[in-house]
Amino acid sequence: MRPSNPLGAADQAGSTGWPYVDRTRSAGRKQAAASGRLMHRLLQYLPDVPPERRAAAAERFLAAQGAALDADHRAALLAQALAVLGDPALLPLFGPQSRAEVAVTAAVRLPSGRVVDVTGQIDRIGVTDEAVHVVDYKTGLPGDVTPKQVLQLALYRAAVEPLYPDHRIRTHLVWTASGEVVEVSAGECANALETMG
Repeated sequence: MRPSNPLGAADQAGSTGWPYVDRTRSAGRKQAAASGRLMHRLLQYLPDVPPERRAAAAERFLAAQGAALDADHRAALLAQALAVLGDPALLPLFGPQSRAEVAVTAAVRLPSGRVVDVTGQIDRIGVTDEAVHVVDYKTGLPGDVTPKQVLQLALYRAAVEPLYPDHRIRTHLVWTASGEVVEVSAGECANALETMG
């Protein structure tokens, strides 16, 4: 199973966070995909840049990699990325013990006893003394969490749990357009794995 990709179906589930994009048209879908990739890259690399230099670094990156987007669109991406990184509630996700784009491969035993091979890319993992935070970014606006999104996080949780036996595993969705964070509980993840049979 491959529960993630750069802008997978789960990313498309909510209404768009980009006021400049019409996803009903082919060009709009391409622009939405490009925006999602750029946002993922900003959130991957900017945490390693000193806070006072992030805006300038992001502007240079977007000028080089997002030249096909208009200036207002690039400015919106920049503002959203900086807002997410500057949110005090999200500090554990972007601290020194965090990593971006973590490849994961694991054999996960489902509650039924069936074993599935899981391969994916976790957007971010943040480790604190008490917990491991597993994060998946969504580029739309917040809405109801879908079963597909919960299952994705459930598989990630199951894959990383054996690596951190002394930590609580916490799974989160972060909507980049608003900075809203939704924690998906261990119970919700367990129920999602139950449905796989």
